[in-house]
Amino acid sequence: MVPTLIPLLFASGACALCAEVIWMRRVALVAGSTGVAITLTLVGYMAGIGIGAAIGGRIRWRRAPRGYALCELVAAAAVLAFPAVLAAIPLTWSHESILAGAAFVLALP
Repeated sequence: MVPTLIPLLFASGACALCAEVIWMRRVALVAGSTGVAITLTLVGYMAGIGIGAAIGGRIRWRRAPRGYALCELVAAAAVLAFPAVLAAIPLTWSHESILAGAAFVLALP
């Protein structure tokens, strides 16, 4: 591995962990329960990793660092869009609808 990529990979993982904590706290405000928020966040995060692995595993990357950078940019766009999409969920919905909406939002990245 190229030594210059190691700090970038470390920073990427740290940002992903911070985003996961922020998602959990924001979903807890919508869902009303920390346990449900943790479950939805982990489900969405693991689903995103699984979907990304399935899609990325089928693509033959000719320039792997460039492809990884593209994946990071898509993930960053999803993280930046998350508060706006979560705020679009009306608070007048039923509890089940809010949880389904939050699960959908978390499944996007």
